[in-house]
Amino acid sequence: MMNFHLFLLISAALQLVAHGAPITDGGVCHTPYELCKTQECIEEAASILKGMKKYKKPCDDFEQFACGEFLDHAKAGESIMNAAVQTKADEIVQRLVNPELRDTAKPDPKDPGSANNVRRMHDTFTACMNEAQIFKAGRVPLQRELEKVVKAYSVPGSPIQPKKAPGFTINWKNGIEGQFLRNSWTTSIINLSIGYNMATDNDKKNELSAIMGQFLGNGLTTLIKLQVDQDDEKLDRNVMSVVPTRLGLPVDYYKEAPEFVRRYERLIGEMFHILYEPNDPVAGRTDVPDFDVLQHWQEVAKRVVGFETKLAAFIPSDGDDDADDNNIRLQMASERLTIDQMNKRTPSLDWKVVFRNALLNNVKPPEEMEVDTEYLDNLVKLLKVTDPETIQLVFAWSMIRQLSGSLDAAHRRTIDNFRQNSVEDSRNKTCAENTLKVVPDIVSHYFVPAALPENARAKVQEIINATISTYSKSFQPIQPNQPNPPYDWLKGDTRKGALLKLTKLGQIIGSSYSGPDDRNSSSIDEFYSAFRVDGQDHFGNQVRAKIFWAQVKFGRLHKDYDPRHMGNSAPTNNAYNSLRTNTIVFPAARLQSPMLNTDFPEYLNYAAIGMTVAHEITHSFDNNGIDYDEAGRESDWFKPSREAFNDRAQCLVKQFSNFKIPGSDGKDYPLNGALKLGENIADNGGIDKAYETWFERYQSDLQSKKYNNKRLQGLDEYSPEQMFFIQYARSWCSRPNPDNYKSDLADTHSPDKWRIIGVLQNSQDFAKAFNCEAGSKMNPHKTKDNDTKCSVWSKPA
Repeated sequence: MMNFHLFLLISAALQLVAHGAPITDGGVCHTPYELCKTQECIEEAASILKGMKKYKKPCDDFEQFACGEFLDHAKAGESIMNAAVQTKADEIVQRLVNPELRDTAKPDPKDPGSANNVRRMHDTFTACMNEAQIFKAGRVPLQRELEKVVKAYSVPGSPIQPKKAPGFTINWKNGIEGQFLRNSWTTSIINLSIGYNMATDNDKKNELSAIMGQFLGNGLTTLIKLQVDQDDEKLDRNVMSVVPTRLGLPVDYYKEAPEFVRRYERLIGEMFHILYEPNDPVAGRTDVPDFDVLQHWQEVAKRVVGFETKLAAFIPSDGDDDADDNNIRLQMASERLTIDQMNKRTPSLDWKVVFRNALLNNVKPPEEMEVDTEYLDNLVKLLKVTDPETIQLVFAWSMIRQLSGSLDAAHRRTIDNFRQNSVEDSRNKTCAENTLKVVPDIVSHYFVPAALPENARAKVQEIINATISTYSKSFQPIQPNQPNPPYDWLKGDTRKGALLKLTKLGQIIGSSYSGPDDRNSSSIDEFYSAFRVDGQDHFGNQVRAKIFWAQVKFGRLHKDYDPRHMGNSAPTNNAYNSLRTNTIVFPAARLQSPMLNTDFPEYLNYAAIGMTVAHEITHSFDNNGIDYDEAGRESDWFKPSREAFNDRAQCLVKQFSNFKIPGSDGKDYPLNGALKLGENIADNGGIDKAYETWFERYQSDLQSKKYNNKRLQGLDEYSPEQMFFIQYARSWCSRPNPDNYKSDLADTHSPDKWRIIGVLQNSQDFAKAFNCEAGSKMNPHKTKDNDTKCSVWSKPA
């Protein structure tokens, strides 16, 4: 008969098998644990295991440990989390916009606005999918638009100018009438009487001003860009900004990538040949045929590239294409100028004519503008030495570049080939993306309920609140004799300012709350009432959409700034911090699994979306954020602590300037630590605060009674602390593409490899979790002469 004591021992052992055994690290026994056995946990555990190289030492190279298997098999540019999140968002959008699918968006019979919105969305998608109609139209729709260029800016003898040139009347917005019926925009249809044979300088000045205004009013970038953003002098108002344009290539390429420039020049010649020669060499083709570009089109291409190369010298590096326009303006040196002052400064342009052609009749020109005067002055000098024919060709190419993507496959393929789109997206995916671009608020309205259920929204709010609370504790006044106070370098008044800024921090979760309110179908219907969609006219829809969005932008000019309007649509996978409104924004797409999953253990959620939340909060206190107070005003509130801040920030500049990435030429290129400082501060502070927030909750509930921190099957050898950092690394597991090294260097974010290694090298919590010896690669020494472990808003070394 079994001994009673032996029976108890066996029973206890069986319980440990069922619930998990105690873990001992260096003789320290941890609490027994349970395994998470939900389907979501099982699938995530399998995904994590598939990407890891468990045999690698985490203290030597954590990227290889957490991501090694994935990196060995991934394609260049492929990532784990961003790809998973974006794929899920794309799938939802594709279901919603396609009227032929059973789970497409459906109108509410009791809501007329809902019916109008769904029709607009479905008609946009249907027109895009009608490839037979698009194929039948061929190149003609773009040719008709290009005719307007030579009519508006006439240059007799130009390669694209008709030989016969009688006088005529332009209706640039021809075909748009009817889309503005419900809000009196019809009164704004512009009629210009311009003759072909104007030869005087004043005539060309008027023509140049008119065509530039027409391009801007029709949503096409030209020699400049006009933005309407929050006024940094009157925060409740908007201001118009005159800023540099975007060109066909990243500006650095014109000087540093001659092979790209040669290919680009070839592309321009091909497209002019395709669109202007009587015999279309690509019509009806399913491949990209080789054909001899006629010599005069080669010369046209050289002239266009020559002009763009000169213009590129005056434009700052593109940097991060995804950056918020509002934050880009923070870096712009500018002056406030009236229209009369602009006219004195730019003798080749008449800004009254520009705005008369750009703005609708019910929108008054701005009284003053925020102008990048350095760029504008250089543009004027360039225009002075550029012949009218080249200017006409530049405008024509600008239109071709921006509208050719709406043509049939044969005419799109030439540009796709230049862009090296090796895998062509399905038409369904392309048209879903296009629909999102054309009617983003309508798609967002239906996307949010499908992508962000209420329990997920509540979880995000809980994470935000908990992280703000963690930061708030750090900013509390230091008490007498307080041991190891956080940020002991932060002066008393600055601590108060930081706490106030944190208290006033705004939040937008999911989609826009205003302008329109994407949660309300009536608000959306009213907003889009001026936009006409034709289910049989894809190209026309794209032209009308560009006009509509340009006029929406200009319509905000004399209105109050709306801080509840989100710069991104809900299906956009990009959170951000708007410094001028002191608001953090989290589109619904960013809140998809595996970034956020309410069935995951908390250590996974806090390592992913929790880190994103903490990262965005930390931007309020990075090297740019400290220049703005709780209301988004420029302020010196941080002045008492700025010197100490700069000393700590300089450590990050040095550290990340020592990291390199491979280029396509086989060379290694160092990062610019100063350029990437703001993002590195947010990464380093973000991981620290996300971990601190999670760990406090975990320590208060080791049995997972209140907070789920159950372990994952197959990964239960790793503690929750270790799994937090494994999941963080997975957020940035991606295989680099050396062909993109220039844009990676110009990006304000560090490359993903260094967002793992560089950030975790600075983390005391990481070193403790994996017991990394001091001096190991992932836990480098900090000496008097070598700041290898940096801290601004993270725990000091």
